[in-house]
Amino acid sequence: MKDPLTALFEAKRILKPGGSLILGIIDKESFLGKLYQSKREKSKFLKYANFYSVREILDFLEKLRFRDIKICQTIFKNPQELTEIEVPKEGYGEGGFVVIRGVK
Repeated sequence: MKDPLTALFEAKRILKPGGSLILGIIDKESFLGKLYQSKREKSKFLKYANFYSVREILDFLEKLRFRDIKICQTIFKNPQELTEIEVPKEGYGEGGFVVIRGVK
C-alpha cells in the first residue's frame, strides 16, 4: 500500500459506527520483516510490498481517531522451523506477524 493513511481513512469512512477494522501485517521491525525485506530483490511478490512497523500503523490509527486498539502477535521463529501452531500473545515486539484491531 503506497498511501496507507488514505486507505485507512476510506476503510474508516465505510465502517458502521462501532465497527472494527482488523489489519494483519508483517512488522518491518521484526525478525520476519527484516528477513522478507532482505529477499525483496529476488522475489516476484516481495519486491512490490511496502512494509510498515507496528508503531507506524498505530500512528495512522491514532491520527484517524480509531479507539479500543488491541494488538496480538504470533510467528515467533522462522516459519520454516515451525512444527506446531504457535499460541498468539498480546502486544508486539516479539512476533513477526501482528494483528491490530481498531474500532470506529
